[in-house]
Amino acid sequence: QQQQQQQQQSGSGHKAAAGSSSPSAGSQGSTSSSDEQELAGAVRSGGFVRFYDDDQPRPAARRAQGAQARRRAASAASWLCSTLVGAVPVAVINFATCATYGLLMAKGTGVHPQLVIAMLLYSTATSGVLLSLLSECPLTIASGDASIALYTNLWLVEAYNHPACTDETRLPTALASALLLSLLMGCVYFLLGHYRAADLVQYLPFPIIAGFLGMVGASIVKGGLVVAIGSDLDSPDDIAHAAQQVPLECGAALLLVVVLLALRRVRFPPRFLFVGTMAVALFLFYAPTAMLRIARERLEESGFLFDVSDPVGPLGLWRELDPTRITWEALVPQSGEVFGTVTISTISLALRISAIDSATEAHLDPDRELRLTGLVTLLVGGTGGLIGSHSPGLVALNQEVGSARTSGVCQALLLLLLWLTAFPLTNLLPRFLLGGVLMSIGVVMLIEWLWVVPRVRMTRQSHALVLAMTAYSLVYDMISTVFGGILVAALLLVGRFSRLSVLKYHVSMASQASIRRRSVGESAHLRAQGERVHILGLEGYLFEGPAVKLVKYLQRVVVPPEGAADRQQARRSTKARAAGSGGASGGGDGGGERCTATPPSAAPPAFALLLARRRRPAGVSRTRLGRVPDMDMGLPPAKPSPSRERTIADTRPTAATAASAP
Repeated sequence: QQQQQQQQQSGSGHKAAAGSSSPSAGSQGSTSSSDEQELAGAVRSGGFVRFYDDDQPRPAARRAQGAQARRRAASAASWLCSTLVGAVPVAVINFATCATYGLLMAKGTGVHPQLVIAMLLYSTATSGVLLSLLSECPLTIASGDASIALYTNLWLVEAYNHPACTDETRLPTALASALLLSLLMGCVYFLLGHYRAADLVQYLPFPIIAGFLGMVGASIVKGGLVVAIGSDLDSPDDIAHAAQQVPLECGAALLLVVVLLALRRVRFPPRFLFVGTMAVALFLFYAPTAMLRIARERLEESGFLFDVSDPVGPLGLWRELDPTRITWEALVPQSGEVFGTVTISTISLALRISAIDSATEAHLDPDRELRLTGLVTLLVGGTGGLIGSHSPGLVALNQEVGSARTSGVCQALLLLLLWLTAFPLTNLLPRFLLGGVLMSIGVVMLIEWLWVVPRVRMTRQSHALVLAMTAYSLVYDMISTVFGGILVAALLLVGRFSRLSVLKYHVSMASQASIRRRSVGESAHLRAQGERVHILGLEGYLFEGPAVKLVKYLQRVVVPPEGAADRQQARRSTKARAAGSGGASGGGDGGGERCTATPPSAAPPAFALLLARRRRPAGVSRTRLGRVPDMDMGLPPAKPSPSRERTIADTRPTAATAASAP
């Protein structure tokens, strides 16, 4: 009976299908070939035929759409997880940097440190979003800077302790002074970038850039140690005292640094390095404390946790910044301090941009980056933030664990979320965790720029300069170290130039005759006296050291054969002619007088200085001359090779000549 019912239903379905395929349905179009085949197969088998509306998707299409939607969702979830894994450690380290520099800025004043940290957190988040999106380097991360933090502290201290300020006006005056500093530096950055003044930094020697990066790494290590132990480190005695007072905190921070370096050594995936290590460290810290029921006050007294601080919301600054309570004459410090702040902050930013360019090979335009940083700083300073700009250390971290712009933007948004929610993250994270992670980043930078890079790209003198700059910056400020390094690098450069050889070749007229047609007597005389004509080709730069070395060489080679008076007179004439040609370069075209064919009247030899041309004049034959091995100006003899041979365009002394005669 069930089979008969199915056949009856199938027959009614066939009739309906036939009716639907009648000519009256021409407005909807004929069915496709696949539908006809499905219908014919169903009729033959006596099965069912299912009809679909053209507006409704078929089951296969619906399944395909569902699978595609699931793939898109899985891809989006994977991208989000990957971005968060790369952004979370950068955001945590950036927050630790903001906390460290915020504590440094508020030192010596009555300004609440959490208020300064909130201002720096807002500027770092806002600058991070804009710089990550607009910078030419996709790995750009914005953060605070040690030199800027020091000078911000100077402005805050000067405004807070100004004699004209009262107890009611100190706090708003100090905050207004910090905002004025941000607006001032924003204008300076933009103007310097607009007038393309950042190109001067491109002429700095590479050891200065490497030394600056080494100083940044040392500053990060020092800041991480300060965060870990909770006290300032101004001298080696402070380090020894801290090791005696808080040995467990120092040991925990150093152990974390060793673990992170060991995981790097075994090539642990960088994306999970900091996230996994921080999660394990938090578990190992809070699990025993919860099991042993150790009170938070005890952990704060021992130095494992920060003191509990009240949250500072986004409007906390504007509640304190009352224009009616600002002492306007106390906003700006003395002119010398203002000039030093502008100069040092500008040099620091230009060096950081150049360091990021060297580390990432992004081919940055420093003027464009300066203009962009100036506009961003003006925006941030006008809305209640401090100076936030490029951070080489965080860029190196983002290069390892991040995914270009997405990680930079995501970590900035996480910081902005922390600022909006006013969540005091320092109440949760232990001191040794933030300090240990900061120290690990600094140690990696020190290893790279104090050991790896100098061994490949520097001489021993330049390597020693980098080490000296890094050690000097731990005791004194960074900018004086940079200026001292530039002076030493300039002296090293002059010394290297003075050791270069300017002698290209030295031949006589016996082996290289003139192509000028002369009489038989003159030609015979020149052949007989050809050894007395010296032809010297020069290259490079003639100044100080090379010029003195060349004069000594001429005095040693071209010596009068008889008489001390003649020797002294020839020596004086040699010095005069060498000094007259000292301003020329070996690559120039030259244009001196031709050597005369008249025989000299006395016995002393004649010599000519020939400056080789870069281009061969048309119609002049080429003659290859080898360098005389025993005339190398005191330098060690080189092995003969085809590359040592030189080509001169004209055998005549056409660039600069001089005939010696007493």
